[in-house]
Amino acid sequence: MFERDPNMIPCFFIPAELYGQVWLITHERSRKLPHVRAVADHVALALERWGRRARAWTIPPLP
Repeated sequence: MFERDPNMIPCFFIPAELYGQVWLITHERSRKLPHVRAVADHVALALERWGRRARAWTIPPLP
């Protein structure tokens, strides 16, 4: 919701140390099946969008 309203600000930031890599994997034999591909594409897009929002509200790690 707050992404749509420029007047809203977060009340806390998420430490960068809590983030890591996410790997989306599929079996080579099912990777090209339309229903598997559709789910993988949807999950990848959702993770990409979430990552962009999360980075905007992340405190950089301490030196």
